[in-house]
Amino acid sequence: MNPAQIDDPIQCREITPSEVPGVVYTVGEIAAITSAYALSTISINISPLIIGAIMVGFGIGEATAGAFTTVELMVMSATAFLLAPLGPRLATRRFFVLAVGLAIAAHGLTVFTNAPENYLPIRMVAGLAGGLLLLCLNTRAAHSANPVRLYGIATLTTTIVGMVLLMVLPALISRFGYQALFGALLCLGLLVLPMQWLAPSSDLASKISETEPNKLSLRLVGLTATALFSIQISQSGYYAFVERMATGHALSPQAIGGLLSMAYLAGVPGSALAIWLGERWGQFLPITLGLMGHCLAIVLACYTDSIMLFYLAVILQTFAYFFSIPYQLGLAAHLDPSGRLASIAAGIFFLGLSCGPIFGGWLVEAWHYPAIALSVLATVIPGLGIYAYLLRDSGVRHSA
Repeated sequence: MNPAQIDDPIQCREITPSEVPGVVYTVGEIAAITSAYALSTISINISPLIIGAIMVGFGIGEATAGAFTTVELMVMSATAFLLAPLGPRLATRRFFVLAVGLAIAAHGLTVFTNAPENYLPIRMVAGLAGGLLLLCLNTRAAHSANPVRLYGIATLTTTIVGMVLLMVLPALISRFGYQALFGALLCLGLLVLPMQWLAPSSDLASKISETEPNKLSLRLVGLTATALFSIQISQSGYYAFVERMATGHALSPQAIGGLLSMAYLAGVPGSALAIWLGERWGQFLPITLGLMGHCLAIVLACYTDSIMLFYLAVILQTFAYFFSIPYQLGLAAHLDPSGRLASIAAGIFFLGLSCGPIFGGWLVEAWHYPAIALSVLATVIPGLGIYAYLLRDSGVRHSA
């Protein structure tokens, strides 16, 4: 055995780069995969707008609105997690089309619902559709010749779509209510649907059965899930309270909106840098640089009394974090080329993000905002240690 395996009694034989060279997708296939990813994750990217819109539209409080959104995101995460073993059979063009159609139906029904008791089950269907699309992306990314680059393109696409919606929707919501928001998501789904006819049509199950082990290492799954979940829950706990921290700096609502827009815009070059860099520096160095920048920026944002430094910290944090996302998700694709670990990892990734607001609220109430910075330090540093351990004994593919 060479270093391309992880030392675990449950792990089956090693998979070398030559055995799994990876698929080079066409431009059309990449467009289909990444647009589906943008549709699947849009709810988490515009979650502050969703919460505000349904609070006003349904006359519910913060806790109820937050719980509704959390349930949708948790259904998405659980779907990607639980169906991960079936990903190689499901991630075909027909399934992409089916999942996008389900998302369109859910967003369309939400436009016409007028009661909170009807809203929740409909949004659970939207979460199911998002989880199915997430499953398809992760399975396909795991078999890509360059998973980091594909995840980078997907992240960049999602960032651009989210940025446009964050700029346009507030005015529409103020005039037409939550119907405008979910109407926009419905239109997004209708735009994405025709692109899915370009999605890959091949079934990956037969290819995997010839080269992949039947079981994943429990240690591999456990360590990957621990690192991803802990890092994302602290990140989301911070993000949920950036607006409150900005208010503490006596910024006006207009200034806060401008700051959040600039911060989100900074995610575009962060994702683009990951696409350009790919794996030329390997995986551990970029993921370390990204997460350490993310960590230090949050510490600065939570502790500084300077408005200018606060602005700089918020913007740099988004740049660094979005740069790290393709490497965090791409790592699972490298560790398990079957795509099962990538689907599990993505489910855990979004589960951590969905639990973050609850976690952050508890920290702020108990110890105020500096506790958020300490939680980020306490999760990023051990997380990087886990990533280093996993990458030390694993084979890594290098392709253009």
